[in-house]
Amino acid sequence: MASVFENEQGEGQQHEMAEPPEMEGQEDAMEGEGDMGDEEDPAYMAATELMLSKLYEEGAAQGIAEALKAAPSVTDGIVDQSMALADVMEQATQGSVPDELAMSFVIDIVQEVVDIGQAAGVKIGPREIADSVREVLANVIETLGGDSTAVRQEMSQLNPDEVGAAAMQFGGQ
Repeated sequence: MASVFENEQGEGQQHEMAEPPEMEGQEDAMEGEGDMGDEEDPAYMAATELMLSKLYEEGAAQGIAEALKAAPSVTDGIVDQSMALADVMEQATQGSVPDELAMSFVIDIVQEVVDIGQAAGVKIGPREIADSVREVLANVIETLGGDSTAVRQEMSQLNPDEVGAAAMQFGGQ
């Protein structure tokens, strides 16, 4: 399988995920917030389980929450943390998520980052979600060596409230 986050030359963008500080009592509050979808592919399910483990059992969710609170904008924070988590997951799974499920998995990642932010008290509305989904998808396309202009243009013409709601429903199937 071609890497979801690397271009044909094996080059990928690097994103730094915030280091997780101590997390006391918040794992239970955040755990289960986002239902990652009902994809039945074994590699997809394994990647989802691994992501949730890294977030909640290994404590990365607290680092993401802190990074979202400190971000210059909510959208920037969601995009940066989603791409960082996507990079971590790409390495951890060695690209095992099938190509046809890659964008679904990326949207699941965005959803989980949003859920973490909301559980931590970050105000995230449909516009921020829509803008974040658009930018994350565009970043993945660019990382693969593609042109993201069409995605950005098409998504910017859609109602952000509807896109944000649809992205959260899609990711939470």
